[in-house]
Amino acid sequence: MEDQITPARVERVVMSQHGEVTKFWNTVFHRRTIVRAAKVSAIVGTLLVAINQGPLILTGVWPPLWQVLLTYLVPYSVSSYSSAALWIELQAAQNGI
Repeated sequence: MEDQITPARVERVVMSQHGEVTKFWNTVFHRRTIVRAAKVSAIVGTLLVAINQGPLILTGVWPPLWQVLLTYLVPYSVSSYSSAALWIELQAAQNGI
């Protein structure tokens, strides 16, 4: 009987997931996460631009702006996700969840 899908059960699951998603995005946009991700992006993005676009830049030609921006966006996104996921896991562990 417990495996039966009811509107009330669906609502509990959806609200639970919504709460987790909201908690995740609040953590992603927290100042601490943004600052950490920006630092990682500045370092890793610069290294990636130098590695991937260095020869082109040394000839005096700049790569398209969208490529450079994406090169910085990827490490920013990975760092933001990792920081938020870890923070949520640590909070859950402290709360005994």
